[in-house]
Amino acid sequence: MDALDRPGPEKEPGWIVHFDRAYPADGQAHCYLDLRQPELAARKVEEALSWHPEHRVRRRTSDLLLLATARFQTRDVEGACESATQAVTLLAQLRSTLDVEYLNRFRSPLRSFERESAARDFEAGLRAAAGRSILGRSEIRYA
Repeated sequence: MDALDRPGPEKEPGWIVHFDRAYPADGQAHCYLDLRQPELAARKVEEALSWHPEHRVRRRTSDLLLLATARFQTRDVEGACESATQAVTLLAQLRSTLDVEYLNRFRSPLRSFERESAARDFEAGLRAAAGRSILGRSEIRYA
């Protein structure tokens, strides 16, 4: 509690830099998804993305996958695949087990939409990205 009582960069613990304006919006988006309120989740994750600087690649990747999931739950398959494609582009630069798990969670229900061109195009793009990057050595599950 001492650190909270004495504000100032010289007194703050090092981990506090991770708690920016985007952090609460991220948490709220996860909660809204868990509560099956994808419209509210999408709104919160878009808010979080607007606050993430470009250099926060892992957090942007996580949020893009969260947005993809929220859009998918509203049956916006095209928008979901667009967000997921952006995430895969960023994920190719990372070694993030959590983001690969988010990707796999997104893809699981997407398989039932394989007749839609957006879903087919996303899967083809993912396979191509996996062949060219670190994604090829990760735990991405293919049907």
